[in-house]
Amino acid sequence: MSITVGGALVGLVLCVIILWPWWRKSGGGGGKGGFKESAAAAGRNWKQLLPFVGALALGIVVAVSVGGLIGGAATKVRTGSDQLGDDSLHTLTGASSATITHPGLAHLQAGAAVVVLVLLTIVVLTFRKGTKALKRDLGFGLIAGMTLGPSAAATGLATAILLPIVTAAGAHVMGWL
Repeated sequence: MSITVGGALVGLVLCVIILWPWWRKSGGGGGKGGFKESAAAAGRNWKQLLPFVGALALGIVVAVSVGGLIGGAATKVRTGSDQLGDDSLHTLTGASSATITHPGLAHLQAGAAVVVLVLLTIVVLTFRKGTKALKRDLGFGLIAGMTLGPSAAATGLATAILLPIVTAAGAHVMGWL
């Protein structure tokens, strides 16, 4: 799997678009503490980030370990964001983008694949009936996850935390069958 600097730029910009307004939010009268205030004192609610973070994690799992049509769609999203980011990077800064290649992870086992498909179904159904803000959070999270998935940090996160959780949930699903 490979990722370009421009593709990582697109994923990071999507994360900033969601996280910056949440971070700048302050409670009651504008809050004079700014960045020094704690999240709770500033009126930030961590629950507001759950749709974005959940979709981001799911996008990472899909990008690094799912094949078939869904893996192909994730590759198309990543390729498109690489091209958009590379063009933006070159046009705005004059810098050329480098490609970084990492080894891919093994595909999911059957039970884990079922869990990923159920989670994707839930995200799609929620997206269809959600508010504009929820649609933005879910969409940006999935795209950012698929775009940043091949990066070393996201692959490490997937290997250490996300894939073991999905695999364990898949084992439970297989135990029910």
